[in-house]
Amino acid sequence: MSLAMQEQLDTAAVRLQVGTAVAPEVVAHHLMGLLSRRELEVAQLALSGLPSREVARRLYVTVNTVKTHIRHILRKTGTSSRSDLIRRLRDAEERRRSIRTGRSGTVAGRPEVAKRVLERDRVTGLLTQNAFRQRAAELLGTTPAPGLAVVWLEVEGRDFLATADRLAADVAVAQALARTAPMPDLAFRWSESQFLALLPAADRDAARDATMRLALSLGQWASVSGFDLLFSLASASSAEGIASPDELVAAAMRRIPVALRDTA
Repeated sequence: MSLAMQEQLDTAAVRLQVGTAVAPEVVAHHLMGLLSRRELEVAQLALSGLPSREVARRLYVTVNTVKTHIRHILRKTGTSSRSDLIRRLRDAEERRRSIRTGRSGTVAGRPEVAKRVLERDRVTGLLTQNAFRQRAAELLGTTPAPGLAVVWLEVEGRDFLATADRLAADVAVAQALARTAPMPDLAFRWSESQFLALLPAADRDAARDATMRLALSLGQWASVSGFDLLFSLASASSAEGIASPDELVAAAMRRIPVALRDTA
């Protein structure tokens, strides 16, 4: 059996055993302070159901390094496996939410409101600007310190591409951005040429690191594809005292003129 196939089976086994994985903000809430910063990054990705190979690729480390971090995480948390840790985190989160909501299913006397279906871009499958505001508002209220960060991306030159190439570029950008986000549905298409990702439990330094990794990934892809595009990237974090989703975006956009620009 190939290593890739084994990783897929391992991932499927985790999901079958626990039903669903654990969201990164839940991992951060319960494990921040116990784990090192790098261990927390590994835990957020690994416990979302990603195999070790994919975690290694996203963090630009070896698979063996990821497995070493996971062993340390399991030792520190007193668990025997990923599925055991996921189960315990889910139980802890369920208890925390039951305390917040009470038996009546209300928060602070307000009835529980059903979640709306989030709007998606038809080309890339990313969530839209309207969905960003809803998703970011949810996370700002639940994400523990250091805060919620955004990585902002602008793509210049796509309008000069042929239609097929422009669509291919949009999809490639969306895939790279989705890999930057630590969990599904945290990557968004803001406009035709503007994109962003949300990073729960991330300070400004963590957001900068994610921005650099995204720039590297996009630059490598554009060099191979031969597309003449300019990528402008910047980031901002609520740890800087920024209180609303729109203010986070505005702060990142203001930094574009002096932030990272990568031409491929």
